[in-house]
Amino acid sequence: MHSNRLRRWMRAATVAVAFTGAGAISACEEFLAADNPAAIPVERLADTALVDLMANAAIAGVQGGNQFWYIWMGGIFTDELVNLHVFAEEGLWDQRRVDLDATYNAAFLYGPISRARWLADSVAGRIRGVYGDSALRDVRLARTYAMAGYNLIMLAEGFCEAPLSMGDNLYSRPYTTNELFAFAEARFDSAIKVAAASKSANGSLTTALGLRWSRAADSVRNLAHVGMARAALGRGDKAKAISAARQVTTLGGTTGFEYRAFYNSNTTLGLGNLMAERLSGGAGATSGTINFTPFIGLDDPRVPHPINATTGAPLPEAAQNGSWVVPNSPPSFSTFDGSRTGVDANYGTSFRIASLLEAQYIIAEAEGPTAANIAFVESRRTAFPSRTTPDVVTAANFFESLRTQRSRDFYLDGHRLGDLRRYEKQQGLDLWPKGAYPRATNVQYGTQKCWPITRAEVTNNPNVPKPYTPPVGP
Repeated sequence: MHSNRLRRWMRAATVAVAFTGAGAISACEEFLAADNPAAIPVERLADTALVDLMANAAIAGVQGGNQFWYIWMGGIFTDELVNLHVFAEEGLWDQRRVDLDATYNAAFLYGPISRARWLADSVAGRIRGVYGDSALRDVRLARTYAMAGYNLIMLAEGFCEAPLSMGDNLYSRPYTTNELFAFAEARFDSAIKVAAASKSANGSLTTALGLRWSRAADSVRNLAHVGMARAALGRGDKAKAISAARQVTTLGGTTGFEYRAFYNSNTTLGLGNLMAERLSGGAGATSGTINFTPFIGLDDPRVPHPINATTGAPLPEAAQNGSWVVPNSPPSFSTFDGSRTGVDANYGTSFRIASLLEAQYIIAEAEGPTAANIAFVESRRTAFPSRTTPDVVTAANFFESLRTQRSRDFYLDGHRLGDLRRYEKQQGLDLWPKGAYPRATNVQYGTQKCWPITRAEVTNNPNVPKPYTPPVGP
């Protein structure tokens, strides 16, 4: 099991809850109320020496355990993976039968993501309080706004609805997906404006520190533009999505722009990427398989898996008693090697969160089959030739080709849940697994297409209707 490592994750994330004495959080867990000798005293929250610590805490809310669990649980909830884990609750997520009492939701998804969003908003307010107007050209503030935006995207894409604790309001009514996207767009707008001011303030400096801040401002600006475009597309505002995505630029070199979540390979710190335990070497009884999914046997390096050298067929892992095929590192992993068999993830593997590539996909989906967009999707097909995508991209097959290429370019990196919900809402396409669930007898897939809030939220939040019936999506 992973309990010891998760406890180390929680200890390592102490900084991320170190500000709870200064305010309250919706969807709290009891441990937040405990005495914390490592917490920053309220009277020191205005100390400039601690601003970097606070800003880093906001970053920790997007990378680390939150990002892993969102990717993994989204993978089994959609069609990217079928669960092999022995813990029964993961099987229920795979079947899309998640109730209000789901322990994983409180421990790894709704609870931590809600706290991380609150924390980022709180830190942004404290940076402004510490530095006043000068904070409006501080790249740390810009990045903190962007982190809040990405936490809101996870809430919007993953959950059917979610309350938000903001300002002096501890509780709110549950906000719809579109409202959550709009809140995310507001955070990204702030991030873009502050990053631009930071770039202007530091752009003329030739010192190493000045260049560092200037490059950081460019990176955060791109990150926020991608997030803005993603949220606007999710909300159905195609014009805004296109406008934001067109602002994303290369930052030098030939690989374009990427923003990544990083992990530490030193296992004693407990800050490693848990994909090393879930995928690498088949991962025994704590893994997931691409058997029964549309991603097996694609002959595409972007969904790599072991291959029988003699027959060319997908090769089940020895750790799975020769029964199940487990994927290796896809393109968003830093350990992606471009081969059809791929390589295992490790504890230091980083994830791609946002990229110029994503911005190009957003433009193509929102704008449709222009000559430029057809050429872009075709370039993704030819970059990874596969017998399963033999047809040249045309105006007639454009959207189907786009969905196929996007699913492979962003395989197992946290996009699929939002994509399937958007395709159904905006394009009328139900691409969810349905019918008989393959890993149990006489079990059908459920009807959920988004995640519920938690029982604690329903019980403690006076603005949640009672009795409460969770929406099922899309």
